[in-house]
Amino acid sequence: MRKTIVRCLTRLFLVVTLMNALMPCFFVAEAYTDLEITAWKAPAHISIDADLGEWNTSTPLVLDHAEQLVRDSNQWTGTDDLSAKMYFMWDQENLYLAGEVQDDTPFMYREGFPPDM
Repeated sequence: MRKTIVRCLTRLFLVVTLMNALMPCFFVAEAYTDLEITAWKAPAHISIDADLGEWNTSTPLVLDHAEQLVRDSNQWTGTDDLSAKMYFMWDQENLYLAGEVQDDTPFMYREGFPPDM
């Protein structure tokens, strides 16, 4: 059984996960306004261990185009620079998110106040 989650999940996911956890400048803009994301029913027990072996990875949310960047898209050089595949599962109590992120510079130190960067 699968559960389809539409725009609300997309925006929530983008704001919370990508903006805060992965990289402040990489989240989906208008390129995905009509996107539907499939969240698969989770197995009875799921381990949070960075192993995607028990995940259904057949319908990822793929982030790999310059149009998906909200800022600094002129600095993006391709999928080796920054890209991601995100997966979703759910059970009666939780929504699970997992991702495979490709980034040639996973951490960049910047001077200044974060909103100014």
